Amino acid sequence: MKVRELAAMGLAAVLAAGSLTGCSGGGAVQTEAAKMESAKTEAAGNASGEASSEESSQQAAGDTVLRVYLMKTQWIDAMDQVKAMYLSENPQIKDIEFEIVHSGNYWDNLKGKLASEDMPDIIQMNPGNVLRDWSLHLLALDDMDVLDELNENSVKDGNIDGTQYLVPMGIEGFGIAYNMKLLNSAGVEEVPKTWDELVTACEMLEKAGIQPFVNHYKETNLTFVKHFSMLPALYMDDSRAFLDEMLAGKDMNLPENEYYNKYMDFLDLTMKYGNQDAINVDSNTAQNIFFSEQAAMITDEGSWMTPSINSTNQELAGYVAQGAIPLTNEPERNQLSIFATNLCISATSKHAEEAKKFISWFVSDPECLDFMMKEVANMPAAKSVTVDPAVLGLLAEDVKEYIDEDMAAVYLGPYIPDETYTDTGALFQKYIAGMIDRSECLTGFNKLWMEAAK
Repeated sequence: MKVRELAAMGLAAVLAAGSLTGCSGGGAVQTEAAKMESAKTEAAGNASGEASSEESSQQAAGDTVLRVYLMKTQWIDAMDQVKAMYLSENPQIKDIEFEIVHSGNYWDNLKGKLASEDMPDIIQMNPGNVLRDWSLHLLALDDMDVLDELNENSVKDGNIDGTQYLVPMGIEGFGIAYNMKLLNSAGVEEVPKTWDELVTACEMLEKAGIQPFVNHYKETNLTFVKHFSMLPALYMDDSRAFLDEMLAGKDMNLPENEYYNKYMDFLDLTMKYGNQDAINVDSNTAQNIFFSEQAAMITDEGSWMTPSINSTNQELAGYVAQGAIPLTNEPERNQLSIFATNLCISATSKHAEEAKKFISWFVSDPECLDFMMKEVANMPAAKSVTVDPAVLGLLAEDVKEYIDEDMAAVYLGPYIPDETYTDTGALFQKYIAGMIDRSECLTGFNKLWMEAAK
């Protein structure tokens, strides 16, 4: 079944069928769709002030309880203060109930809430395939004025077929993180911005007796699939057109593709100048090696490391730097990968207007944003915010600079077909281990997408 056909079915039909890889009963899909359209109409009525008199009296009496469901476990301790700040300014809200779970359990739990008709008001949601599958169950947010205040690329990523569903809260960037103290000691003065500069940096570090890279290539889904497998597309003139052709199952002849070959060159470079046990090293182990300054560069890491650096090696926080992966010798093509933390509203929310109001405050209120920057190193999606490196750290400052200079691109991980994950990770691990050559790896990767499109 094609990815787009699956998405068009709507998640409710998928749940009814009991599988994400097959379906039956078109009538059931139409019935569920009709129910959800009715729910959307009801929620929209609530949002425009057409709620029942009973609900209006409850809100006036301060009985409204907003339920928020997130997968940002690093935010758990901060949410009590966020709630206190908002309730102090909004007496019509009785309480905000935050439920925050690990990302590994998040989606199964959310499906359970949908099946039991117990959906929260506000939900964290990813763009791409996931958003398309869930869009039937979400409220359209095109009328939210706060969208104009947020990063345009991140806002655009939350739009499906002309309808806006997501509001970006924070932005993170990733690529290569650098220990500039070690680079400087080897004679490398700046973060490499081109391929030749990266190669030279590796040579100089090795000559100085410093390990250039530490890699965590045990992380097949995170690194080889979500973050890296579509990375070369971001260097192309039209990355979305390339993505569409891949999703359509076209044979892209990847062994002859310029940017996929440059990506394979990068993998070769990281192994030549990095830890040879990379396919057995996970991200936590690699981070600890980087934090203890045993390697000058760590691949596939980003601004999310700031809290860990602060708690592990405070000195490193003063000379760490974030860079894009410079696959080419054209600096303008070497864009930093970024992604957003996005919020949305359930189509069945009985408090849609209040949910919109809370989200608008959460993503734009200066006091709230300042608190989130200090407590959880969240870099706001709000364009007007000035990033203070003393608060957010140098990594976030670098990410903000890439964004301000229009040198950042939203990564394409959310659009990768789920059924390709396991085999994609295995293919690239085999390449790293020398079990298959470059052509076999890239041909096999393309075939996985072709099969997924059938």
